[in-house]
Amino acid sequence: MVAFCLLGCDPTVKTAFLRSYVMYYYDVEKIKLVGWADQKAMRILFTNPLPVGNYQSTGNEKKAYDALCVKHNDMTYNRDFIIWDNGPHETKCLAVDFVSIDFVSDADFDDEHLAGSSLSDIIRFDTYSLKPYIESGYKPIADVNYDYFSIVEGLLSELAPNNLLTLLGHPYYNGAEIELSFIREPTLEKTHTFTVTMTPDDGREPFTASIEMTFD
Repeated sequence: MVAFCLLGCDPTVKTAFLRSYVMYYYDVEKIKLVGWADQKAMRILFTNPLPVGNYQSTGNEKKAYDALCVKHNDMTYNRDFIIWDNGPHETKCLAVDFVSIDFVSDADFDDEHLAGSSLSDIIRFDTYSLKPYIESGYKPIADVNYDYFSIVEGLLSELAPNNLLTLLGHPYYNGAEIELSFIREPTLEKTHTFTVTMTPDDGREPFTASIEMTFD
């Protein structure tokens, strides 16, 4: 009765039959870094997300959307989905996947990480992805939010193309973000210009961004 009233009495609530769970794909042109030295953390932001295609697209946008659904093995959801006109619960992911993230500094961090060398073994990441949910066959899994985005995390040095950097998204807005945190503080230079390089899997030039941070 509650579900019937929800769908039948509220004009802002609709349903759609979805073949694929991801409803919208967005491309990105660049990344940006924001950081907090006192928290030993920074965030990779994917700026100005550009619509690529969605479950209602036609023409070339539908072809692009369908190709991404095939790529991510997201073709057998086949369920009704509640659509809220004024709500956030529409599943959205980046159209671009990444094969690696590199992280370096222009200054000596410690004796094991001199200027220009990778810091990936001392940087933790966490981000949201729909990959675990879709690969499970759309089965409920633990530790996910309403839209089945899982938090995936680990050291940058542990990344692999099959591990994380696909179907990135965010439960609450168009785009994605990756949180980065240092597992130790610098023991040599205190001021660093950090550069992040993300390599996409589609042959495009890597995405790069830099930020200066000074540690206490």
